[in-house]
Amino acid sequence: MVALAVVTGACSTDNLLSVDTPDIVTPENLAGGAGLEVLRAGAFGDLALAVGGAAAGHGSTPGLVHYVAAFTDEVTYSGTFPTRRQFDERRVQDDNGDVNTLFRNLHRARVSAENAAATVERASTSDVRRAELLALAGYAYVMLGENFCSGVPISTATESGELQYGDPFTTRAVLEAAVAVFDRALSGAPAGTPERALASVGKGRALLGLARFTEAAQAVSSVTSSFRLDLEFAATTARQQNGVFALSGVDRQYSVSDREGTTGVAFRSMSDPRVRWGRTDGEVGQDGATPFFLQRLYDSPSAPVRLASGVEARLIEAEAALRAGDVASFGARHDALRATIGLPAVSVSQMSADERVSFHFQERAMWLWLSGQRLADMRRLVRQYARAASAVFPSGAYFKGGTYGGDVNFPLPISELNNPKVTGCLDRLP
Repeated sequence: MVALAVVTGACSTDNLLSVDTPDIVTPENLAGGAGLEVLRAGAFGDLALAVGGAAAGHGSTPGLVHYVAAFTDEVTYSGTFPTRRQFDERRVQDDNGDVNTLFRNLHRARVSAENAAATVERASTSDVRRAELLALAGYAYVMLGENFCSGVPISTATESGELQYGDPFTTRAVLEAAVAVFDRALSGAPAGTPERALASVGKGRALLGLARFTEAAQAVSSVTSSFRLDLEFAATTARQQNGVFALSGVDRQYSVSDREGTTGVAFRSMSDPRVRWGRTDGEVGQDGATPFFLQRLYDSPSAPVRLASGVEARLIEAEAALRAGDVASFGARHDALRATIGLPAVSVSQMSADERVSFHFQERAMWLWLSGQRLADMRRLVRQYARAASAVFPSGAYFKGGTYGGDVNFPLPISELNNPKVTGCLDRLP
């Protein structure tokens, strides 16, 4: 008993329940060196999941690419999940679990990138990874503004996980916030670096959504046509695998469209090299009925998803020329891009002004196929070019019965009503 008393007396009761946590990464461990690279990888991984989805989860996990493709005319839904079919029908309910997952994943990617950028900045104000991470956050802002209704709340979360509810932003305000984030990224990205090109293309994309065409062209003018930055995937785990491949190549839930809803682009019948697809005679989708046409743009679990490119920069410049009435420059931009893959030049001077708009957006549809940008373009056709929504979006009879709905964007998920500042969409305008 005396020995026990001596041992007990030598111990501090404050340390009795203290244990080491070698498998837990604490904030102080991430403040420099290899820790910063862990944060960077995590931010890229979060955005990759939000955009390209994953093979993990029941029936895999779709990302923005899937929902945009189904909602527009890029693919039809050949699966059996009713929540995913709502996107294909353009009748998405606010209690749809899939819209909630997408919304949360985009915000998670935004916050992950912003917090990582702040940590990098505390370690070194000259570290170019700060600019890169801010650019990733900027893309998350853009995607929220491009695809969801007006009224997206921009809440924040501290590194400890404390949620601070944000005010709802109009669509314009979300895109303007994106421009501001990209400007912050550009302030720390040296000329000629991939980080600067990444932020420049993102800024140009946001400015295009704001109808600031001249500024958009100026933003991307220094981006080389050969530039490309991808979101990377890996076959290592289901969480890291490309969800577009999983949901089409394995699950057969998304089938390549052709003139969907009478208004859609002829993605299959045009036989364009930018749209890669295949067909096994008699093959049907997961639903056991829909003829299945397999996308082959993403042909493996590790196939990357393009986030930004010089091709997109040239398309932005072409649209600025179109808006300025510079038909020669407009045509030259498109012809130069088409020549890179062996497509013939197109005589845009023989087209009417309206035909040139249709040609331009069809070219964008081909170049940017399955990259998550088609819905933004359709909304711009209505908002900026005065096209009727029924002439832009798939309309009329829906191939699985009933008719297409009238949605032109995604609703806020009902879970956002937990934010006392949010009452739902401010409006559903394009």
